[in-house]
Amino acid sequence: MITKSKKIETVELISQKLDSYKTIVVASIEGLSSKQYNSIKKKLRKDAEIIFARKTLLKRALKNKNINLEDYMKGSVVLILTNLNAFKIYNLLKSNKSKTKAKPGMIAVSEVVIPAGETNLSPGPVLTELKQAKIDARIQGQKIMILKDCVFLKKGEVVSNEKAAILSKLGIEPFESRISVIAVYDNGQLYLGQDLDVDEEQLKTDLAIARNNALTLAVELELFSPSTTSLIILKAFSKTKALNAKIEVEQKVDEASPKPEPPN
Repeated sequence: MITKSKKIETVELISQKLDSYKTIVVASIEGLSSKQYNSIKKKLRKDAEIIFARKTLLKRALKNKNINLEDYMKGSVVLILTNLNAFKIYNLLKSNKSKTKAKPGMIAVSEVVIPAGETNLSPGPVLTELKQAKIDARIQGQKIMILKDCVFLKKGEVVSNEKAAILSKLGIEPFESRISVIAVYDNGQLYLGQDLDVDEEQLKTDLAIARNNALTLAVELELFSPSTTSLIILKAFSKTKALNAKIEVEQKVDEASPKPEPPN
């Protein structure tokens, strides 16, 4: 049991750490094994600090700093402190995944394919299990061979006990686990995890296109601003130049045309 003095000390330590970073992430570690958690923590070491403590202590430290994230702290959560912006830390956490075994009751987020080739399984009752699961397999030498690729789980399918056992025996880990972002507090701005799930490079491209379109429209409408003034002047100059060129051509054509003779 944690003593009262230890709780106070922990809250003070977390509060001090909050002052050292501009971005605070509330993240779920639900379903992560200790091995997976420690692996991800190690990968993030250069960019972020993970604070694992009792939720009551985390909430108290946040309250001390007038940061209201209590509504997002449900289930098994940690605080992740970083100086990266909300989008960068989200993408960093999203990319730090680890493979995990299929367990009964899990839902396949995509097709799970058992590839053709030699397995690590020796001949025995497991061959019958594979055949019962409609996997085309046979004994070849001292191992069991899968003869052709097999779509073993369809997208959205719930994993059964039998299929979980077969995947485990084949050494296939078809699922991914990661720290899931619930909410991010970045320089006073609150973002929800689902709002951050965007391609940052694509977002930059889209913003650049939108800016160019807006600039083009502003120039066409002759809306003066620091960004458009020089372009509007250039546009007017080009129009004037084109008009002068047209007038010169018309004058030359007029001069070259035969003049009508005066009537007798």
